Amino acid sequence: MKLTAKPVKEKDIFSKTNSMKTINIGKSAIQYDCLSELKFEFTEYGIKIGKNVVIGDNCHIGKDVVIGDNCDVGESSVLNHKTTLRKNVKIGISCDIGRASVIGESTVIGDCFTSGTNVNVGSNCTIGDFCAMQSCSYLKNNNGVFNRHIVLNNSDTVIYSKKV
Repeated sequence: MKLTAKPVKEKDIFSKTNSMKTINIGKSAIQYDCLSELKFEFTEYGIKIGKNVVIGDNCHIGKDVVIGDNCDVGESSVLNHKTTLRKNVKIGISCDIGRASVIGESTVIGDCFTSGTNVNVGSNCTIGDFCAMQSCSYLKNNNGVFNRHIVLNNSDTVIYSKKV
């Protein structure tokens, strides 16, 4: 389903959270083409959004976030300050990506993923639903599918796994 945007007022776009201005993008501004009129506001807050990006309803986009081309951010997800999504990334619903984290190209992250600060997920990775990564941890390129309820530490170490 493709949605079209109607003009929105500045007070509907910007909110103040933790003394830092952020942009909340809702149903009326989901497709990249719909955001072109708002480009100056995004630039002012350091937010860069590529082509063919879909951002779900009730998402929160922090300052200095970069979203590459062809990304899909599921509804109710949070991209915190200085997060970068490379090209072709898919983020599930209700995910919370920590500050200064980088998600590599063509990576798919399931629903309800949570990461700490400075997390680095390599390219071509798949992370399942209800997974979490600790701050300063990383996942190498081309990693396989992880099952639900996995917590990752540095060097791709699984420290907790629960089958559903």
